[in-house]
Amino acid sequence: MEETELFKLLEQKEMPFVLIGGTALSVYGSLRVTIDTDIAIRTLDVDHIIAVFYECGYKMVTSVDKNQFPVFTDTAQTAIRFAEKNNWGFLKFIGHALEFDALYDIPIPFAQLYKDAEIRTIEDINIRIASLKHLKIMKEKSLLTRDDPEKKKMDELDLKFIRTLMQ
Repeated sequence: MEETELFKLLEQKEMPFVLIGGTALSVYGSLRVTIDTDIAIRTLDVDHIIAVFYECGYKMVTSVDKNQFPVFTDTAQTAIRFAEKNNWGFLKFIGHALEFDALYDIPIPFAQLYKDAEIRTIEDINIRIASLKHLKIMKEKSLLTRDDPEKKKMDELDLKFIRTLMQ
């Protein structure tokens, strides 16, 4: 299942989301390569998002083993219980050679992020892309909390790209 198919399904199930992160920046013209797709979701949709991803053959990552390989939950119900117990602020799903992060703890209220998002049509689907202003706020926050120097460097490059577009 491709990204756009999943986006269509979320739209059909009336689960609002906003494309954020590196994939959103690529829509704005960034040449940075990203290995995952980040979407912002409403907190109240967490259980439903988990169910949809499992329905589509994805599994949720709950940790990594000693070799840094992902550890998954077997069922949507187990994933929902894990999410409720741990409240990480994001959900990571892997399947069909794709990786998705669904973030629900973001520095901008979801309603505002959704309202201010740009709508772009990609393969006949209207997808909301976070505004540059909101992407900048999220990248600045991410930069302050990152431990990984390589990811920090990517955030700095992303911020430089965003600032250039905003001039």
